[in-house]
Amino acid sequence: MKILLVKPNNLGDHIQPSLGLAYLAQGVRSRHEVTILDCIKDNITPEEFGPRILKLYQPDLVGIQCYTFDIRNVRRILASIKQTDPQVITLVGGAHISSDPENAFKNLEQDLDFGFAGEAEIGFPMFCDSLESGKDEDFAKVPGLIWRCDGEMVFNSQAMETEIDRLGDPAWDLIHPETYPEAQHGAFFKKFPIAPIITTRGCPYACTFCSAPILSGKKLRHHSLEYVLRNIKTLYHQYGVREFHIVDDNFTQEIDYAKEIVRGIISLNLDISLAMPNGIRMDYLDDELLELL
Repeated sequence: MKILLVKPNNLGDHIQPSLGLAYLAQGVRSRHEVTILDCIKDNITPEEFGPRILKLYQPDLVGIQCYTFDIRNVRRILASIKQTDPQVITLVGGAHISSDPENAFKNLEQDLDFGFAGEAEIGFPMFCDSLESGKDEDFAKVPGLIWRCDGEMVFNSQAMETEIDRLGDPAWDLIHPETYPEAQHGAFFKKFPIAPIITTRGCPYACTFCSAPILSGKKLRHHSLEYVLRNIKTLYHQYGVREFHIVDDNFTQEIDYAKEIVRGIISLNLDISLAMPNGIRMDYLDDELLELL
């Protein structure tokens, strides 16, 4: 099956590779043909999506990442897809639909076939395999899937991988971080090219502006030091990356773990710089960690 994963165009200044889509792509690429398209970087408007992009990639499934401020353009992309080829299956996931699955799905359902709430790395490969095999009855087994059964909306319970190293490395070759602009977060940088990485998932807090605990839970889950260093070395040597943005929602929540990661990065002796563009909490810092950083 041919899958197209899409980051929609918007007016934001965050022009950066989508790690979420890169993880999803990694989980299905061994059994399906998958492409990642960044409509912000490539300046693809919603109206040209159907006639131009569907003709170019000819996907069977289009999956779209959606934050709340993307909703207008996502609706327009979905309409463009269905007007061009109603047979293309449409799927939306991400922070917006995870925060309010029922209302978000209803808001898009005229042109939306399926949705995903929460992390989708476990459920998405199962969903793609079910689609390709034609076994609609398997949809009930797919964690996080939002779908229709006999005219009724169904919200499957969510599932998250506890040992997140098992999710594999992001599909760096499908998002090409070295091709992105300099100030990816619309602010400052020291070196270039830049790539985002995550070392942990989850956050125990409930900040009103943030979807992290809804998307990834309140329990902190860690990548191993070996996993983090392997990806940094891959990005440095294969893609020329010289600055790493740790985009964890709460990188220093467990200070000893953060120190282990930073010591490991120092041990690589690479000519790189680090940034934490999501910010870090001042009450989860100490002098030793600051010196290491």
